[in-house]
Amino acid sequence: MSDTLQAIGDGMVVAKRNLIKIKRVPDLLVFSTMSPIMFILLFAYVFGSA
Repeated sequence: MSDTLQAIGDGMVVAKRNLIKIKRVPDLLVFSTMSPIMFILLFAYVFGSA
């Protein structure tokens, strides 16, 4: 098995585990969605005028 296929397979396993975790704890979906958006807004505000 090539390294690329193994990396894709590992990524699929991690994604499946995360989806199961989000299904059990729906708050994770909100936090994992809002955190990157908040960081982008924060950095745009702080470094936007630089």
